[in-house]
Amino acid sequence: MPPSKQSISEARQKLCWKFFEKIFTSLSEENNFRKTWKSFQVKIIDGTKVRVPRTDELLAAFGSSSSQCGLSHYPTANLVILSDAFSSEPLGVELGKYESSERDLASKLFTKLTSKDVVLLDRGLGGKEIYLDLINRNVAFVHRVQTKGLCLSKVEDFLLSGKTSDIVELKPRSGGTLKIRLVRGRDLTSDEPIVYATNLLDDKKYQSHEIHDLYKSRWQVETNIGHLKNTLGLEKIKSKNYNSVLQDIYAHLIVLSLAAKAEISARKELDLETEKEALSIKYIISLIAKNMRDFCQSRAKKVWKTIVELSKNIVWKRQLNRSYPRYSRQPQNRWSQERSYLRRGLKRKNNR
Repeated sequence: MPPSKQSISEARQKLCWKFFEKIFTSLSEENNFRKTWKSFQVKIIDGTKVRVPRTDELLAAFGSSSSQCGLSHYPTANLVILSDAFSSEPLGVELGKYESSERDLASKLFTKLTSKDVVLLDRGLGGKEIYLDLINRNVAFVHRVQTKGLCLSKVEDFLLSGKTSDIVELKPRSGGTLKIRLVRGRDLTSDEPIVYATNLLDDKKYQSHEIHDLYKSRWQVETNIGHLKNTLGLEKIKSKNYNSVLQDIYAHLIVLSLAAKAEISARKELDLETEKEALSIKYIISLIAKNMRDFCQSRAKKVWKTIVELSKNIVWKRQLNRSYPRYSRQPQNRWSQERSYLRRGLKRKNNR
């Protein structure tokens, strides 16, 4: 007779979430022939929000978002993830309250970076202090900087200069000066200029178009977060205490890590061309999730070989240089449309 859901839930409370963290950490430390760029391993850091059930414990642990209508009913956690750019493998995670700074959480992940890494940062995760921290750690970085609104005066001058690459000096609040290189690119969808900040100063070894092409791989982290939230169902966490929520988050990351490793092994055996062919990571995730129980038993190696073999079944051709505008796939109803009109009306009123 299988155990009931209640007995499983009670047994989980006796297991600390740090056990799941330890498994995830051991997986992330394994280097399974990760692809490199100019001898660097390419890492990505990005953040997302995760809603959890409403309980007093989780409200105290994470807090909730606020809007014009007041505080949100559900607590919301701030999740920042470190991933490998080419394999989709999660390598680290930091969890904080909703109002916590993504920059502060990202800074904690810098300890997992080495001089053999180059990290790609989203627009909200940069700044002089972040640059200084990474330079002091001898870690290479590429950051897409703001070109509109509140942006550095050095960036404005660089855009007006018409140069494709230039080295500038910045003065952090902590004192001293640091040299960074500004690189110009172009957004293919909007045809507007893009500016990257990097400490890869050699413009002959690291050419401008190579920096621009490298940063495109940052989109992979958005795919990873999509798999965590949608494919694995991280958006539908039902745990009602802090220990169980962290168990769920690390369990999802463990499945995604195993799927990435299976994809690497299957790709290597098939000898696929990385830029033209790809395996279905979604299909591999389903294989891992269905056979997770067997990984805890003596036949784990046999199950792993079977999963790697089955992972080769779905191979699809990449269609390069395609771009899609962002739009919502959520169903539209009268209430959502009225809220949209209301927001636009308020915005117009405030602009007058």
